[in-house]
Amino acid sequence: MDDNNSSRFSLSIDYTLRISDDLYQGSHQAPNPNKVKTIFHRYSLTGAYRVSDEFVLQVTVPILDGTFEEDGIDKSNISGLSDISLLGTWRPSQIPGFNLNLGFITPTGDERNQPLVGIAVPSVFQLGTGAWQVLLGAGYSRQVGDWNLSTQLNVGLPLETSSQGFKPAESYFLSLTAGKTITDSVAFRFTVQGSYTNMDEYRGRELAHTGSTMISLRPSLVWQINERLTMSGSVDVPVYWDVNETGIAAGSIWRIGLSTSF
Repeated sequence: MDDNNSSRFSLSIDYTLRISDDLYQGSHQAPNPNKVKTIFHRYSLTGAYRVSDEFVLQVTVPILDGTFEEDGIDKSNISGLSDISLLGTWRPSQIPGFNLNLGFITPTGDERNQPLVGIAVPSVFQLGTGAWQVLLGAGYSRQVGDWNLSTQLNVGLPLETSSQGFKPAESYFLSLTAGKTITDSVAFRFTVQGSYTNMDEYRGRELAHTGSTMISLRPSLVWQINERLTMSGSVDVPVYWDVNETGIAAGSIWRIGLSTSF
């Protein structure tokens, strides 16, 4: 988001595409004779309001369109509103570059009576979790020569079990980013991100094919079209997976976004 101090509101629209068609058993690639594949298109609208120089409120509304394929046949399709997230960010003036985040993921997306689809590799496939989750985060950034260096730690924790008995997993994300201005209007960023996701639960039992550890690389470009309009694009490329039992390894995420401030 654009946190320009001269602007109190900002709005961004993002589109992401993720295609996952590799199976892994632990950290090793496994055969995929059943041609299991997931395709996700995600459209997100994010609005932010700068309450003060130190505090920003943000809401993200995602629309998800997904397809689960097996043996080249569409086994399941989902489309609609996913879980809306609310986030507050505090940047204390006494500690330049430091930020703390607190937020919630709301259960606005529809959940299934049975969250798993697929025969060869049963996978959680639904618009939402049906449960409230809390988001916690902390980060720090500083300028070193021509480079802006930053790190961010985010944690997602479930607060409840859904009415259908589904409990989303705990998740942890750590990222390291280096950014540099290439021209007056274009900047380059490179991020290394590690994530760990525990197993989801359904009616008190852990779902064996869920949960993973992943490391990914994300190069991105940001183009400042004018003082109010910014375009950005990135690709998240996973370079390491370690999944519980046998599971679909998350594929690359292609993203393009447009943001404005006023």
